[in-house]
Amino acid sequence: MNKIKKLFKGRVGSVISYSLIKYIALAIGFLKGLVNARVLGPELLGVLGNLILILGYCGYANLGITNSMNREYVVYEDDNKEKAESVLNTSFTFLVYLSLLFIIFSIISFYMYKNTYGIYLSLVFVIAIFEQFKNFFTSYFRLKDDYEMINKIEVIYNIILFALTVLLIFNWKILGVLVAMLLCDIVIMYIGIKNMERVKIQIEKDILKALISLGVPLLIYNLGFYILTTIDRLIIIKYYTNEALGYYTFANTIVTATLVFITSFLFLLYPKALKTFNEKKSNGISEKLFFYTKILELGCVLLFIMGLIGITPFIYLLLPKYEASIVIYNILVLAVIMNYISYFANTYIASNKKQMYLVYLQIISIILNFTLNIIFVKLGFGVIGVVVGTLITNTIYSFIQYMIFLKLNTKKMNFRKTYIIYRKIIIFSAIQVILVLLKVNYLISIISTILITLVFYFNDIKNIKNYIRYIKD
Repeated sequence: MNKIKKLFKGRVGSVISYSLIKYIALAIGFLKGLVNARVLGPELLGVLGNLILILGYCGYANLGITNSMNREYVVYEDDNKEKAESVLNTSFTFLVYLSLLFIIFSIISFYMYKNTYGIYLSLVFVIAIFEQFKNFFTSYFRLKDDYEMINKIEVIYNIILFALTVLLIFNWKILGVLVAMLLCDIVIMYIGIKNMERVKIQIEKDILKALISLGVPLLIYNLGFYILTTIDRLIIIKYYTNEALGYYTFANTIVTATLVFITSFLFLLYPKALKTFNEKKSNGISEKLFFYTKILELGCVLLFIMGLIGITPFIYLLLPKYEASIVIYNILVLAVIMNYISYFANTYIASNKKQMYLVYLQIISIILNFTLNIIFVKLGFGVIGVVVGTLITNTIYSFIQYMIFLKLNTKKMNFRKTYIIYRKIIIFSAIQVILVLLKVNYLISIISTILITLVFYFNDIKNIKNYIRYIKD
């Protein structure tokens, strides 16, 4: 009993507590996703996925202010509390002014289309206003180390969204989903304002200038990353049907559910990682990142196996019409994992204001991803080919990111050391793609994957206790 209590204390405890709540929130959100999938069907789910894609792009209208706020606040937090609070006030006020722009876009969309899609798009821009503030509150409470508040927001949002979706979707379809999202965001806006410290509606020009000067490169980087991670959806929209996009959208939802613990861990760690790497104490960082990345890789692989075992029977039993999503999921989850492997290297680069290196890399990666996707489409591989193209691109993108980190930290772009880090996960992923393309039996695929995991990661699995102790320390 005492061991359990100790486990829930400190950093690991924060991650576990947050992850458990995140799983509950995600379970509710996943149920909502199942309702969407059942009621809308693959075609309308594809249309909804297209609207959500547009909503995602709206998140980059803030010139990177929210992202730069994370970094600037932790820099001033210890030495200049007043300036740290001014960073929050200026960021919040900027979002208030930005809301006017979204209102204009909403009105233009409504009168430009004058049809059902125009109504959908108009609502999306209104939702974007509240999504900006929702993201602000999440960052705000994370900076304040108020994880309990973040948990409340997650649970309340998903419970209300699920209830409203069930009430509205049967009669209003996509419109019902969008209205439910809007009402939930309004509730979260109220909760956020009520529970945050008093905010001043004011903009300090020097701080705004600093936020924008830092935020624009972060914006370019984040937008580039979003384009890189959504280009497969754009290709599917261009060359295939809404039904195909629906299968992909559902597979992407399952990927999120599979990796939620890793996502939670990295989410909570981010501000502290930025602060640590910003101190520019480079002694031993290369070795530490090597070790952190090994832990991250092992966690991702173990979650992949659990997903591989559980997702197929789950879909066959509950949502058989989404059977086509299974093979998409099996490869897509590996593509996401590849991005996670370079997380610590990426954080080091961003914390030292060298993210423009990543922007150049993203431009090359976007061109590569687009080219590979088109080639696989023309060769007749379908949506699977698009996802394989994304996996190849993400592997190269992640690999080179680590090389950039080594170049910045050790003055040497060490290919050999990067290869040592990535060789297991690259071979592991290649084998999984072969199993999918050969349409290997479900049971044989699981047995093969477990055996491969034991061959590659047996020593790491034996050291799990040491890894957990290291994280706690």
